[in-house]
Amino acid sequence: MKKNLLLSLAAVLALGAPMLATSCDPADDPSSSMVIIENGSSINLGSTGQIKTKLDGELTWTVSDENIATVDENGNVTPIAPGEVTITVSNGTNEEEYKITVVDPDSATSGKVTVDYDALPTEILPGKENGINVEDYVEVSGVGSWYLTTSTPDVVQINGKTFYGLECGEYTVTLHAGRTVRALTGNVISENKVAFNNFYSSIKDNWISYSAISGVYAVTDDYFYYPVDSNETTQTYTLAGSIRDTQNDVWRNFTVEASPDATGATWFDINEATFEVGYGYGASKEIEGLGSFDVPASNFRELIFRGESSGMYYIEEDGSNSLTNMLDAIAPEAWSNIVYYCEELYGEIINGAMVYVADLDTNPYITFFPAIIGEEINYIDTLELPSTAGTIQEFPAYIQVTDFNKAGFTAADSWVKAPTEVPSLDVSAFDKFFDNMAEKKSYTMKMDAAWYENGVQTETPENMTFTDTHQDIFSSISVLSYANENAIYTRYGNLNDNNVYCDTSLSMGDANIQNNHTDLKFIHQGSFHEATGIYDETTGNGFNVATQSTDNAKIKDIWADSILVPTATFGHAKEITEETGGKTLFEIASFTDLQDGKYYFNSYGPDRNFSYMQGGADMGLSGIFYMFLFHVNQSYAFWTAYYLGVTGYLDSYCDSYFTVSEDELVMDVTFDYSTDIKYNIHISYSDVGVDNVPADAKAYMENPYKSTMPVQDEEGPAEDSSSSAQA
Repeated sequence: MKKNLLLSLAAVLALGAPMLATSCDPADDPSSSMVIIENGSSINLGSTGQIKTKLDGELTWTVSDENIATVDENGNVTPIAPGEVTITVSNGTNEEEYKITVVDPDSATSGKVTVDYDALPTEILPGKENGINVEDYVEVSGVGSWYLTTSTPDVVQINGKTFYGLECGEYTVTLHAGRTVRALTGNVISENKVAFNNFYSSIKDNWISYSAISGVYAVTDDYFYYPVDSNETTQTYTLAGSIRDTQNDVWRNFTVEASPDATGATWFDINEATFEVGYGYGASKEIEGLGSFDVPASNFRELIFRGESSGMYYIEEDGSNSLTNMLDAIAPEAWSNIVYYCEELYGEIINGAMVYVADLDTNPYITFFPAIIGEEINYIDTLELPSTAGTIQEFPAYIQVTDFNKAGFTAADSWVKAPTEVPSLDVSAFDKFFDNMAEKKSYTMKMDAAWYENGVQTETPENMTFTDTHQDIFSSISVLSYANENAIYTRYGNLNDNNVYCDTSLSMGDANIQNNHTDLKFIHQGSFHEATGIYDETTGNGFNVATQSTDNAKIKDIWADSILVPTATFGHAKEITEETGGKTLFEIASFTDLQDGKYYFNSYGPDRNFSYMQGGADMGLSGIFYMFLFHVNQSYAFWTAYYLGVTGYLDSYCDSYFTVSEDELVMDVTFDYSTDIKYNIHISYSDVGVDNVPADAKAYMENPYKSTMPVQDEEGPAEDSSSSAQA
């Protein structure tokens, strides 16, 4: 075999040496992708070419645009992206130019591109050593080759499948795979931004925030607190908040005294001797609306001025409202309100925040200003709003966060590690009152709700009406209700033109309710009925207009089978007892304190999500608050409880308490709309055991229909087409 190989080689040589030499030159090998490039020729992406120059000596090769093609010291050309380019070769004395067109043979083909955007860096430092090799983050198929271009050549440089930063700024690099394109965007950042990223990422669950709207909040892993009272004479504060009871997996209320911190290290010096965990349940951080810095640091873009870092950043709002959610979680509801006021005052859409970071190396703090982000970034630092006195006042339109990892104090930290027993309030007086009502089956309920300015009843503030209907969010209304064993009689008064809010699409409310509107729910001949009318103060007749009746055969006994009376909803009905584990609603309620006979209600705890709605509907509010209003008017209850709940006003701006005695139960709720203007709800139950249902209602119940009206049995209304119900 070896001999034959040598003979074959000799035979080839005998045919002439040039043949062997030609086959070793890739430029002359038809099977190679290397092509000879001449002036004015074109070359496909994915190929390589060589320029055969006539110049001799030491040659220098240059290219007009390395983003389109590159050339090495031997004249080998590598196409990078479609376009025209000029390659120059010089020996120091003479030079040649070759104009070349790079062509994408797959320009009409749709390639398949998959980009791992989660892994692809969006921030890089300047310099080749910090460049990104795009091949590490993409999969491309369906085309012979792909390439990169950039619309920001001053910021990044393309080098084949790699790009790197030239100076700070935003960049866009586009990947082309035939007709398919993918944008790769990001920022070339400074060392300042790196320091900001490291600091921001180190923020855990411990900070102090300030807003002119939400005030001061200090937040840690296991507790939070805020000022609730101050003493100008002694320069001291009362701080209140909630703390996690780790042994029982619940949150508790606490208070502690504090004074301004003289050293400036934190907001307060805490008097640990005054730390006290009180009655009832506290709001968890989730219920309070306190969250974390859950927006990635890379979302904050560095502001560059003349190529240098300004030390400021900005962040745009996204489709999921992540910016608003984060800032509202740091300073509850503050950002939403700031944005609302900015847009109302200036008519501009606030779509982001301008962010200022100070003292990054010592005691850093971050300030978030509402920003209008367009071609330029404009931010608002001060709002001018009219006060209730009619004057214009200024307040800062920003949220500031500081004292990272320094918000805690020793007494609270110690209590979390070893919680002490929390006292409970004796609520047996409530149970005794409703036991008495359930036994005697009669009561009188009075309710008054109105707006007051400096203690004098006033009109509803303009901002407290629904924008679409201009009906009052909180109506000025009075209700008088009497109950006996078979009936509940209710009369409405003091309504204004806007009435109780009604939404017919939700089957909520009665658009026909007006002043002196009367409603009678009663049992007649074993079934449930309802009549309505207008009370005539002259005659004392409550049913002087047409009435209607409805039948619900399932209700045989108002006191046992329905939720129309308060004893059912507060724990004496069988269904309630089972749902709450045998406890009444007051037994699972949360009270913060008992002072001067007043049970102060905090709307937190197990009763918060309690409801007695068919299908297990969850109002997301305090069960007691909603249920008390429910017996006044279902529509009024729904909208009042819903609005106070979703806005957070029920938790932060309402003072609620109960008083109870053997003869009377009272609920008072005051919503602080402003320093001077308040909305007050006063509900009382009294005259337990006294039947005050009016005589005309009792007479109507005895004979509500003409004799032609069929008698309704337990299975439902009988069929009779001879007559319709009449008053």
